[in-house]
Amino acid sequence: MAHMLKDILKEVLTHEEATKIYSAFDIIGDIVIIRIPESLNQKKS
Repeated sequence: MAHMLKDILKEVLTHEEATKIYSAFDIIGDIVIIRIPESLNQKKS
């Protein structure tokens, strides 16, 4: 699942930015909760 998440994030992040995303995440129903590093705050939505 982590690999699929990184593939989806490639649509909005550069390769360098995607490597900064933590590999741990939680899934609640249809929602994925990921921790976003402060260096990527401008990408949050």
